[in-house]
Amino acid sequence: MKSLYLLLACTVAFCSCASVYAAEYSVMPLLIDHNVQPRDSVSETLKVSNTTNHPLRLFPTVNEITIGSEGTVETFIPASMSDNTKSVTSWIEVSRASLEIAPGDTIKVPVTIHINPNAQPGAYHAFVGFPEGANRDEAEAQVQRGEAPGTIVSLSLAEKRTEYLRLEHFTVDRFVTGAQPAVAAYVLENVGGLPLTPGGEMIFYDSRGNEQASVKLNTENRTIEPGKKETFTVPVPDLGVIGRYKAYLSVEYGTTQRSNLYDTIYFNIIPIKWLIGVFIAFLLLSIILVLYYHKRSLKIHAEDEDLVVMYVRDGVNGPEKDHDINLKQ
Repeated sequence: MKSLYLLLACTVAFCSCASVYAAEYSVMPLLIDHNVQPRDSVSETLKVSNTTNHPLRLFPTVNEITIGSEGTVETFIPASMSDNTKSVTSWIEVSRASLEIAPGDTIKVPVTIHINPNAQPGAYHAFVGFPEGANRDEAEAQVQRGEAPGTIVSLSLAEKRTEYLRLEHFTVDRFVTGAQPAVAAYVLENVGGLPLTPGGEMIFYDSRGNEQASVKLNTENRTIEPGKKETFTVPVPDLGVIGRYKAYLSVEYGTTQRSNLYDTIYFNIIPIKWLIGVFIAFLLLSIILVLYYHKRSLKIHAEDEDLVVMYVRDGVNGPEKDHDINLKQ
């Protein structure tokens, strides 16, 4: 659609002189249209045909132009007035030497476009004209008046916006008991310039490295806008057996070029039934130990009741009445 619009622009711009130059010489193509990026290089070939019965002397020129809303060339901007980082004329390389074309001949004119490394996003238009004249000044005056045939060059530099996600956080419940649904959560931040819809999968491995299950990510196709954060959750599948497991997160994103984010976290599965069993066993063992020590304590006290308590005074030389037992006998 854009190329058609510019082609109409080229036709309308020079329709007033088409009848004059159509019988003398022509330049093809009428339009060169490219989507480019800084540092790009594009090569084209223009064909100039002499349909007259006399030789032509042409002076190639390059001018920056503006195209109006009705598809007409409104102004010509001389190259000397242009900024090299913003003007398409400084990016177009074409021989400025005069061209001599014999009657009935067609010559090829190479054109090379080198996009400035610091070129700013936007639409750029230039006109590569081939005016005829006795000298360059006379020929260039024809271009300024819109009286010379040529080719319109249209270049579009789209704003280069990056696609970049950052993994800010990744967690899984450290102990999974099954008493309530366990989830793994991860937070993604869009630090690029384009909306992104991440995908990928989360894979679960046992302590031996064997894959046990996998879950697809972002099945709702949620989109993260530039500068925003989103939290995603994934249910931890029922892995069944007690043990230590690894959750491996693999996030995919991007439209023009796919990229990946990775992270790993470990967690333990201890089924609630197993915990209850351990608790009951511990409780029973505690009761048994308490009863055992209590019974032993009672036995010790019972043995202590059979003993006769005696008092023995130091020495044996006192009166017998001071002794419970006559130690002399």
